[in-house]
Amino acid sequence: MMVMWAGPNSKPAGQTWSDLPTVLRTPSLARSVCQERSPGCLHRDRRSFVVEPSSRRAVELARLREKPIAPIAKDLQISESCLRRWMDQADVDEGHKPGLSSDERKELIELRRKNRVMEMEIEILKRASAYFARENVLPK
Repeated sequence: MMVMWAGPNSKPAGQTWSDLPTVLRTPSLARSVCQERSPGCLHRDRRSFVVEPSSRRAVELARLREKPIAPIAKDLQISESCLRRWMDQADVDEGHKPGLSSDERKELIELRRKNRVMEMEIEILKRASAYFARENVLPK
């Protein structure tokens, strides 16, 4: 069954969450599947901490100090705090400030994700071994 919803209020009449396959009932999974099948979908995934080329250019403009940060941010149609965060992250990446660089942060996120998966696998193996240990006990 292929169900594509653009948002929580745009589902076809008669469709419910229970009509979705079990795997897609999680909103984040449904969102990612929606993006894969429909490139124009407006759902957004989590933002990454990696400085994109457009943000690098914005940081360069702000560092020139030709104008204050607020007008530069307004011209770029981003918030002032967003531009300041980009500048702070660029300083960390360049080694001017202490903190986690974008690459280190990305690696940390990946390692935490792998750790979480491994913990789940260990828990599953513990339960399976306990189940099979009980099953192999011979009655007296």
